Amino acid sequence: MTNKPNIQQDIIRQLGLESSSEEVQNGVIQEITIIAQQRIGLAAPELLNDNQVKALEKKLDDKITIDELVQWIQEQIPNYDDLFISAVQDIADSMAKRQDALNS
Repeated sequence: MTNKPNIQQDIIRQLGLESSSEEVQNGVIQEITIIAQQRIGLAAPELLNDNQVKALEKKLDDKITIDELVQWIQEQIPNYDDLFISAVQDIADSMAKRQDALNS
């Protein structure tokens, strides 16, 4: 993903986690990443052609690891990085809104 460190730092700032430990920051980034990957994974059948869907089904039947699945999806969807960045930003925006509501 292009500019990944910048996106991560933007999210840390957006969520007000600048003074949190690196462990907390990395944990939040990791959770957001997992959720974004899951969203794209759930949408994948709609983004793939019929042959790709059949290949995906075969891979799932073969019980590949989640990392292998994510890598395969990244290779199959030309605009994966854009979808991923959009999903990450959407998740971060949602988290920030919840955080603001709790602080109000």
